[in-house]
Amino acid sequence: MHHLGRVIPSLQFLTEMTICWTMVHFGLKGPQVDDQAKVLESIIDADSYWSSAGSDSSYSALSSSGDIYYDKYNKIRKAGNVPDGKAIATNGVYAAVLKNEGSVVIVSMLYEDDYITVANNMQSLIWWWGTHKLLTVKQDGTVWSYDRTAKYKGEQLPGLSNVS
Repeated sequence: MHHLGRVIPSLQFLTEMTICWTMVHFGLKGPQVDDQAKVLESIIDADSYWSSAGSDSSYSALSSSGDIYYDKYNKIRKAGNVPDGKAIATNGVYAAVLKNEGSVVIVSMLYEDDYITVANNMQSLIWWWGTHKLLTVKQDGTVWSYDRTAKYKGEQLPGLSNVS
């Protein structure tokens, strides 16, 4: 369910992760290098964020174990864990994780805020570029918007149905 606009920056992010970790661990041998390689192999989805002015960017990645990695200014760190995740979407310092059973969990990648489950029965998600709105497609084909500035109050978008 990737769109080309998400795949290319995601591949760039994974490349940058690899380069950054290689630089950090250059010259090391043994379990530390092996652990980093396992992390890279476990990435199942990644996304990037670019501010509407183009002056700010960040990247996120989701591993098969649910670990969320956040990259800002080439400083990669583990930002949380959402078990059973299958997709990630990034908006600034926030990530939305779609779980296999269809719930959507919001994670602050900068602060240690509690995770928020904002929706259930979803099949896909993406942040609306230049806004604080998370767009989701429910399993019934309806499209919903969740505005971060309105505490993720859900609103069905009229006129959109049978979306897959």
